[in-house]
Amino acid sequence: MKKITLLTIIIAAVVLFGCQKPKAIVVVPEPVEVTPKGGQFTIDDKTMLCFDNLGAEASGTSKMIRELYEGYFNLRPNLGDAESAKKNSILFSISKKEIKDIGDEGYVLKVKAKRITVEANTTAGLFYGMQTLLQLAGTDKLADSKTFAVPCCQITDYPRFAYRGAHLGSTSSTGTSPMTTVGACKSTATPSSPAWARGVPSAPPGTRCIL
Repeated sequence: MKKITLLTIIIAAVVLFGCQKPKAIVVVPEPVEVTPKGGQFTIDDKTMLCFDNLGAEASGTSKMIRELYEGYFNLRPNLGDAESAKKNSILFSISKKEIKDIGDEGYVLKVKAKRITVEANTTAGLFYGMQTLLQLAGTDKLADSKTFAVPCCQITDYPRFAYRGAHLGSTSSTGTSPMTTVGACKSTATPSSPAWARGVPSAPPGTRCIL
């Protein structure tokens, strides 16, 4: 009788924990599509940071992603290419076939237990995918850990509007330049702009960003 009771408890525990929903994914601003999955990917000092199909003209973007990675996680990345992107790797790649709907600034981020991929049509999309990845790992960053847990999920995001900010004033009426939100700044960002190199997307001429 005791054996039956113990077996019942074990089965109930397995069913209970197995049926728990994946942890909610919080990203600001909220992406177009977020699908939480079970498990997590762990970033550590052995994680490979890989790039594929970026081309020589995109060397500045790969350098910026490396610097963001090193600065945020305080880990020197182990670099590789698509062939190296197997276990414990993060792969940033320009899609060889255009991904529909996401445009030039969208991306598809997939986090699995052994691998993370960020795929986009342009380097702009890879940049925004990197920003989302940093947010996903943000909790452990605050703990000053040497390992960083990223919840498994799939995220698809792209701009919903050309501009996502409002002008609050004009030079003629207030004596200051018009202001805009970071959303509007993002909408005009290009990898070649000076602000882009600093990790801050550019804004239309005559505006200043509220970050």
